[in-house]
Amino acid sequence: MALRFLTILAVLAILTPPASAQDFQEMETVCTDGTRDAETRSRACTTLIDGAAFTDLSDYARTHLNRADARQAVGDLQGALTDLDTTLDYDPYSFQAYMVRGDVLLRLEEPYRAIADFSVAAGLNPLSAIPYARRGLALYAHREYASAIQDLETALSYDADHAEARRTLAWILATAPDEGLRDGARAAELLDDVDRNDPQTILVEAAVLAESGDITGALARYKEIAGGNEAATKRFQTYLQSSGYFNGSIDGQFDPALEAALTKCLEEGCRIGAPRASP
Repeated sequence: MALRFLTILAVLAILTPPASAQDFQEMETVCTDGTRDAETRSRACTTLIDGAAFTDLSDYARTHLNRADARQAVGDLQGALTDLDTTLDYDPYSFQAYMVRGDVLLRLEEPYRAIADFSVAAGLNPLSAIPYARRGLALYAHREYASAIQDLETALSYDADHAEARRTLAWILATAPDEGLRDGARAAELLDDVDRNDPQTILVEAAVLAESGDITGALARYKEIAGGNEAATKRFQTYLQSSGYFNGSIDGQFDPALEAALTKCLEEGCRIGAPRASP
């Protein structure tokens, strides 16, 4: 019986030979290639991990980081988080792992934990604008608006052209619940070199225009967002209803009644999509 079992194992070994060094090299190329399909990358990284392809822990750290990047791209945030934890077990000084884990935690609506990761990243690379820009966003999500502004200004002191930091800071300066933190002129200045055709930027610019006193310009941008987009118009209507400015029905139309309500709302300081003051 034992002889028969060993014979079967020998046959299987012939039929399914171990992956060659070339195969593993090809898998590593796919795993590290950010332009590849995320599912394909994830499978390649898994093959390397499960196949015990490396002898150096830093290689495993890098492979788990690449798989985390691929997993978050397809929405597997918990899987990505597990890989990032493993990455940092292997390499506790991985700047990129802290940055990616911070982004994943933000997507999981855990801004406090994201702030901690971006803080470690800032310590590892203190002259980079990137961790300050991301921590600024996390602080904003955690409703720490003054601290968010400070971080974003720090990011811009290192890289004045950092588009994400400029746009995020412009948004906060135009929408902060504490009107003492608002600065329409500074917000408008920040958008000077940012792509105005980006959908996210259009919403920011609308708020900035309103905060700068250009209600007509703000309305034009909101209409551009709503143009033919029933879902966006309904979000405007819902916001205005919940704020007490609009009592009409939600029919997905940017009609004169909705425009009048939005105008009044903007003139009195409210901003579509802005955070509300704490109770």
